[in-house]
Amino acid sequence: MLVFINGFEKNINSNRVLELLNELNISQQNVVFELNGDIIPKDRFAETTINDDDKIEIVRFVGGG
Repeated sequence: MLVFINGFEKNINSNRVLELLNELNISQQNVVFELNGDIIPKDRFAETTINDDDKIEIVRFVGGG
């Protein structure tokens, strides 16, 4: 399916948020996932579906000084 991740068009195999994070090798620990303008709570990653043409923003927090 074709989606837009952080502004870039991408073909993905996953149809749920948690599956997509796994597909992209992104840990769900320090991440904010936005789907079509809505922030998805971590406890809903496994149940939230992704559809064609969805707009996704993934922000990862990185510590440092």
